[in-house]
Amino acid sequence: PVKESQETNRVTRAWNNNSAKGAYGLKNSNLKNQAGNITYYEVQKQYQAENLPALKDEQYVDNAANYMSYVKHHLASTIFPNEPERKYASDWTSVAKSIYAREDFGKQLSEKGYFEKDIDAHIKGNTSRGDIITFIYDHVKNRMAFNGVPGYQTQEGVAEAYRKKTGNVADINLMLVSMLRYAGIQAQPVLLSTRDNGHVSFVNSEEFNYVIAGIESDYGVMLLDATDKYLSPGLLPVRALNGTGRLVRVDGFTEEIELSPVINSISNVNVMAAIGSNGVVTGQVRQQYYDYFAYLYASKASAATEEQKIIALEKMLNNAEISDYAYTEPTETGKPIAEGYNFKAANATELIGNNIYFSPMLFFKMDENPFGQATRNYPVDFGFPLQERYTLNIEIPDGYRVETMPESIQIGMPDNIVVYKFSIAIRGNRVQVVSQFDVNVARLSPDYYNALHVFYNDVFKKQNEKIVLKKG
Repeated sequence: PVKESQETNRVTRAWNNNSAKGAYGLKNSNLKNQAGNITYYEVQKQYQAENLPALKDEQYVDNAANYMSYVKHHLASTIFPNEPERKYASDWTSVAKSIYAREDFGKQLSEKGYFEKDIDAHIKGNTSRGDIITFIYDHVKNRMAFNGVPGYQTQEGVAEAYRKKTGNVADINLMLVSMLRYAGIQAQPVLLSTRDNGHVSFVNSEEFNYVIAGIESDYGVMLLDATDKYLSPGLLPVRALNGTGRLVRVDGFTEEIELSPVINSISNVNVMAAIGSNGVVTGQVRQQYYDYFAYLYASKASAATEEQKIIALEKMLNNAEISDYAYTEPTETGKPIAEGYNFKAANATELIGNNIYFSPMLFFKMDENPFGQATRNYPVDFGFPLQERYTLNIEIPDGYRVETMPESIQIGMPDNIVVYKFSIAIRGNRVQVVSQFDVNVARLSPDYYNALHVFYNDVFKKQNEKIVLKKG
């Protein structure tokens, strides 16, 4: 602080306590209909800073505001006449207790009459824990419509929200916790701050703006969020993947919970292609999306028509022609999404003299290094661990042979944080290529950036090497 001042102020406060209850609920007639002046002083501080680093535009950043230089204040406690000290930011246990004591939080978890008859028939006598969890989760997810309002406090109240079939995140997910408990599942609310709200930086209830469900077991805590139709148990919407949350119980117990997923989401792409002597490539693509890839694709696809999907694919495949498009949504929670189509591409090869040049990845190659900057200030946020696997079988035209092709490689960063495998072989008149990218972390410290920059450069170069087919 470069300047500090202190000022005395006075405020008039009235007490109209008709219930005649004082501190801790004890009866105290002296608190009825009182009014008085409270004198207090406030300290005013002005801060000045120079040569602060500028915020840079970098890819794979969760929220740039998290890395902005700032001064932030929170109310720690209050002491009013005839009342005990009320602490707001002493420790996480007191925060958890104060949140649980709220009418729009803890009380909502004890209500159950509004849903009993809707789930009793399925859970009574059912001994399958997994089946009960899936049923309740799907019941809430399919019945309720999320109104887009965040917050860990209910907006309608769980019973009214259930009746209206719509509510905010607390209405929906506290309802989910209550139903799971009713079914004998050890479920607790988990508080968190969303990505756009920033990281939790203070011991204070105001840091949170979201609540999900956490199921405790000997294997850890499984997280659930029923606000999105395309989620499955164990997956959170990307907005909620923001560092850590806090599991809270009615007794004030609280513990930090890691929100980032630990299992790699998978995307499998299989390509059967044939190159004509005129350089035109035709073929079929079959793709399967699992976990977060499935969730993100389904969320996007639900808002698009088939024509819009085809147009987007044609643009991604360098203006290839798409036909016989098929999209299959899973019939069971947690199953992959499948997508398939035929293609005809005139821009996937180059004809120079008697030679045909093309990337072994065709139009699925990396077009640029996403980490092309020489230095980086912020952590790299991939969102979730992932595996992208491409298997290509490319038939070469009659009268041509492979003159040169890239070599197979396997490269990786320290501790296998990121690994890339590229294998290529000739089988008869076909070139067989397998390209697999494994990102085994959701978030990476900027200390690793130099190695990441070099790694992606090597991958980019490998995917852009050419196979040369020679006629004759």
